Amino acid sequence: MIYERVFARELRTILRECDAEILPIVGNKMQPGAWPDLYIAHIFYNGWIEFKAEDTLLRPDQVKKISRLKEREVPAYVVRVPNIIEDEFGTQLDTFDSDKGIDLILKLAKLWKDRK
Repeated sequence: MIYERVFARELRTILRECDAEILPIVGNKMQPGAWPDLYIAHIFYNGWIEFKAEDTLLRPDQVKKISRLKEREVPAYVVRVPNIIEDEFGTQLDTFDSDKGIDLILKLAKLWKDRK
């Protein structure tokens, strides 16, 4: 079993290795809640991802936040252990090679481009 925090740490490392700038969001009582875990800035994808373990559900406020971001044309997806990309409602959209950050970035970019 892979823990969410370990999975997130490993993905942050491989994203940096493919020249992504990342902004991790660490929740605390001083900031508004429900924001996704990580913002990725890359030549091919600029948007948010929320990390989740295999059987962890999004909280209702997280579903609402991701939906609101998308309504404003801001990409946001759930990346689930071990290598699944989902929408905020739990629908599996794609999988990716969890050893290659560029594969995740390219899949996220394609999902956003093809969304309509």
